[in-house]
Amino acid sequence: MLVTDMDHATIARMIHAHPGADVRVIIEDSQFDVHSQVLAVYSGYFRALFDGPWKKEAIKAEGDGSLHLVKPGDIITVQQFQILLNFIYLPTFGDQVVLCESNLVDAEIVASAMDVVALQLAIQRTYGTLTKFVTWQNVEMLLETSKIKQLPVTSAHCWKFLARDKGAHWIRVWYLAERYGKDELTDPAYFSNLPRDPWNDPFFAKLSEKLQKTLLLARLREYELSSEADQNNAYGGEPVMLVNAPAALRSGSIAATTVNAAVAWALEYILTNRT
Repeated sequence: MLVTDMDHATIARMIHAHPGADVRVIIEDSQFDVHSQVLAVYSGYFRALFDGPWKKEAIKAEGDGSLHLVKPGDIITVQQFQILLNFIYLPTFGDQVVLCESNLVDAEIVASAMDVVALQLAIQRTYGTLTKFVTWQNVEMLLETSKIKQLPVTSAHCWKFLARDKGAHWIRVWYLAERYGKDELTDPAYFSNLPRDPWNDPFFAKLSEKLQKTLLLARLREYELSSEADQNNAYGGEPVMLVNAPAALRSGSIAATTVNAAVAWALEYILTNRT
């Protein structure tokens, strides 16, 4: 079935006032007349609510004695609850109509908040069909939202995107990995992805001092090994200075350079501990 923006827009505006409804859900300034049993089948949140104290304390909706009020509070928005109801009440449309790039994050927020396993699985399937959802423009925002709202599916796709980088953005990858606790992406196994002069990357200064030093030692040792290999070939193995290192790192006085302190530390460490 061909899915168009018009399909998504039409679905998003659906009014949920279903015949035989026994519950009126109030979110912000909107109301939805729905079935408690239907909500309970899909949602662990509503299942626990309807089986718990609410059963005895339910308040009748004003002006309609056949409906009981439910107010989830501020844990989800109107738009997010609308996605959930579309998913529940329009199953024949399939994931591709109810879910799209523009509402996936909101869909996972409501799936997490309302404990809707079926919707979480649908989100995973939809993510699997998208190749350009996560970009360098939105990845940090998505990671921050995932952290705050506890969105494992969105988070996993962000890290999958970041792990594919082959060097152009790798310092930024390290910065995000450190900030959001993805330690495996700062493993030495990824050193081959590092740019030649990492200290020139704007995200380098945002790394922790420990990570800066780890990174720089790895990179400067490559300069050293490269220099020694060249010297061994030409002069029979005499020890040499880091002749391949950038000029700023080879200046006479490390303290006088404008190089980041961690760069100076790494160079000084290598020169002091040469054998």
